[in-house]
Amino acid sequence: SVELDSGVQGNSLWVLGRELHVASGAAGLQSFQDSSLRAATIFIAVGDSFFNPTGTVAANIGDTVRWDKPNTVFAHNVFSCVVGQAGCGAQSTETFTSGAITPVSFTLAHTFTLPGTNPYVCQNHALTMQGRIVVTGGPAPPPGVADTIGALPQMLVSKLIPGGANLSLQFDTSCANAVNRDLFFGDSTNLPAVPGAAFSPGGSQCAIGVSPFVWNATPSAPVGDFLWWLLVADDGVSVEGSWGLDPSGAERRGPGTNGASNVCGNTDKSLTNICGQ
Repeated sequence: SVELDSGVQGNSLWVLGRELHVASGAAGLQSFQDSSLRAATIFIAVGDSFFNPTGTVAANIGDTVRWDKPNTVFAHNVFSCVVGQAGCGAQSTETFTSGAITPVSFTLAHTFTLPGTNPYVCQNHALTMQGRIVVTGGPAPPPGVADTIGALPQMLVSKLIPGGANLSLQFDTSCANAVNRDLFFGDSTNLPAVPGAAFSPGGSQCAIGVSPFVWNATPSAPVGDFLWWLLVADDGVSVEGSWGLDPSGAERRGPGTNGASNVCGNTDKSLTNICGQ
């Protein structure tokens, strides 16, 4: 479902990516910004001699812009601006293209990873078919592992049935900017071979949602071994927060970029949100 702010009132409106513009006789032109932390897909139609919407479209880092072109009379393409291209006053921050000019249908989807301005044109009609994607900050980084910030410890675990095959995991959610949380687990073979080396999660429960989480059919450790698990927050795109510190005060880490887990779609880790660290 979609809920609009009560201040969004007017006679007409139009959406330019993450910006909503509303026109009304009393208030004039008002602009509203989509503040969602989740990555968005923004659609742009490629028509005969126009892009819709045209002009400047607002996006966040991690958003995907998708250009869709039906079969048309005239041949078009989508081409990010480079120096010397007609219709381009500046070079695009990122490079993207639908390929050769064609009258047949195509779809181009590009996920933006850098802040900046990205002008683009149809090379066949560069003086009239122009657009621009302005990419800003993006979702706030996820927090670290909440550790006795609120009334709860980092995690309170209770058996739901004898033997512990089903567990209730209750955890502190007071740190902001967690779009979701993931649970990694393993046994002794997944622990670092030497202090400071990387963990290698043996399994995961992704997007576990809010506290408490009911963990049904928990994995069993090998005979004579033990089961460990770790709760992390993520930003809903590909970045997870801190795993917490080991006894030496160093950040625990996994096998991926910046110590990310490389599971649950998380390919990077950010330590900039210090809540919970």
